[in-house]
Amino acid sequence: MTGTPLVLACGALVSELRAVLAASSLTDLVEVRYVPANLHNRPERIVPALRAMLAEHDPDGTRPVTIA
Repeated sequence: MTGTPLVLACGALVSELRAVLAASSLTDLVEVRYVPANLHNRPERIVPALRAMLAEHDPDGTRPVTIA
């Protein structure tokens, strides 16, 4: 795998994830994208949203990806 690591995270975790990345000096080393937190109310939409984000931000499937 190559490229900048990508984190796809729930929008409810914005503050916490930013704090962890800053405390670990990783803010500039990873790309973070958030799915809307309101998807908790429509869980059947979470996987399609993640797939769309992956297609947009890692179309070749070559980046390390973490889903949180």
